[in-house]
Amino acid sequence: MQALFDLAEDGRPIEIVNDLAKPVMTSGNDVWPNTTVRTLGGAGWILAPGSTRGILRNKHPLASWPKGAHRQDGQTSAGPTPPEDSNITIVGGLYDGNRRSGAWPNDGRTPTNAHPVLGRDNLLVSTLQFYGVKHLALRDVHVYDSPSLAIHVGNIVDLVSEDCSIECPSVIYNSNTDGFHINGPATNISIYNLKLKQTGDDALPLNADDSMEATTEGNQATYFGMTAGWGPIEHVRVHGIYFDRCSSGIRTLSATQRIDDVIISDIQGTCMAGPILLDKYLFNHDPGNIGTMTFENVHVTTLGLTYDGMAPGPAMYPALPVAPVGPPGEVVLCHEKFENLIFRNVTHVGGNASRWASFFDCEVGTLSFDRLTFHDSQAGTDGTQLVHIDPNATVHSMSVNGVNWFSTHKQTGAFIGNAGKIDRLLMTNVIIPHEAKAIVGNPPVEKASP
Repeated sequence: MQALFDLAEDGRPIEIVNDLAKPVMTSGNDVWPNTTVRTLGGAGWILAPGSTRGILRNKHPLASWPKGAHRQDGQTSAGPTPPEDSNITIVGGLYDGNRRSGAWPNDGRTPTNAHPVLGRDNLLVSTLQFYGVKHLALRDVHVYDSPSLAIHVGNIVDLVSEDCSIECPSVIYNSNTDGFHINGPATNISIYNLKLKQTGDDALPLNADDSMEATTEGNQATYFGMTAGWGPIEHVRVHGIYFDRCSSGIRTLSATQRIDDVIISDIQGTCMAGPILLDKYLFNHDPGNIGTMTFENVHVTTLGLTYDGMAPGPAMYPALPVAPVGPPGEVVLCHEKFENLIFRNVTHVGGNASRWASFFDCEVGTLSFDRLTFHDSQAGTDGTQLVHIDPNATVHSMSVNGVNWFSTHKQTGAFIGNAGKIDRLLMTNVIIPHEAKAIVGNPPVEKASP
């Protein structure tokens, strides 16, 4: 099969068409620049058990690091490296990662590649892998049962994803089976109509550099191998994202590298916890570095139940614990430093959680809520604080406009519970239950006038 892909070695554009009646089993193929891979009808691809790389990977995987960064090979980076490959398009088809074969450890690491080569190998076996590509397009691509991260990209310039879906039916809770994992550096990212079902970890993480630096406790070589570097993630547009019982949803992972100019709209569905998880993983000693991030048209809920996508039986995964059992939690959890964080047109129905958003040990320059509708129809949520500011959180300027909070039962809670610090607060057009309050706890330093 690789011989077909190698027809593009001389640089001429080619199109490879898979129209076979049965999926093609492969240990992985390298995709040259100027290549289109088109899979028709019921045809598809399946990863051979024990493979050490994904079904498709660009020919010249190339990581990039900021100047002075400590790379996984112990060297110091001279500076960012631009992508070497370009113009790769993947259209249609089912890409089956075959995790259910039991050939990979529980977190998807390859058992045969303990010492990966810089720029070539990866410890986590992702189904689709693209590192160092300019102009990458994924259209109507469906990834199923990936050993680890379903789609993993890094060092990307100009990515378009349209009508793609990811399903992880044989995962366990928090098993590195991310959905669409984007490592920095990455710029000009456009994702339209992305569906994610039962991912065992973050469904759509934007990972600028958390759990990365090789000389600290992060040591990303343990997880991502040698093909993922780190750097800023900028100019991201996601329009239409649907979660179906994912472990967690959208995640920002920034320690020192920048995430900026991100707009994510039309967010729907269910997650076990953290549909909007603005939370670092390892680098808690760094504050995070996020510019402006906007969430629009949000209608998601958390389930907080035992994960029902368990792998089938102890024979395949004998030592796996089940997911924690607990009540539904917040939709938004923030543990990052933001310049501007904006929420627009939020709908939340039912007594899904005691809080809608919690801000822990973070600093936010401007925090904006515009047009929020809460319909609380479940008894037992009396005393709810819909937005909680932790004692270690600081919000410099907060605006709330257009809140309509309706409760079918007695509600003595508050829209804002402030145990931290709010320097400046403006609230307009806020409708709350009769016995509830707009804000409780520490008063803002200054109340702004409309």
